[in-house]
Amino acid sequence: MDAALWGFLGAIVGGLLTAGTNYMSLRAESSRIDAARKHEIEVATREDRKARVHEWREGISAAAAGLDTPVETQTWFLSLRPYIGNDILVSGFVRGKQLGKLGVDALSAEVNQIERRWGLI
Repeated sequence: MDAALWGFLGAIVGGLLTAGTNYMSLRAESSRIDAARKHEIEVATREDRKARVHEWREGISAAAAGLDTPVETQTWFLSLRPYIGNDILVSGFVRGKQLGKLGVDALSAEVNQIERRWGLI
């Protein structure tokens, strides 16, 4: 083989190695960015869940003391409702403007379970 063919083959191999190195570098950077983004989403989700639990606890305390409007129309209760069991909803614990002791205990227990399920405690 003459020198021109060796030069041509060397250029092809060099180009392939450079392209492969660049590709792997881009993949590594992309993976790092994806991991950072996933972590940011997890942190934001955790903080949002903590804020929800705090809001629910404050709402339960306020409802135990008595409210001007029914519990079922309160924002905190509407955000909690999808997470609580039907047994609480149909039991009559949550009716009217005030929660009785059983209602407070039942909703507090539900919030505790949700908090555990979400890994906040």
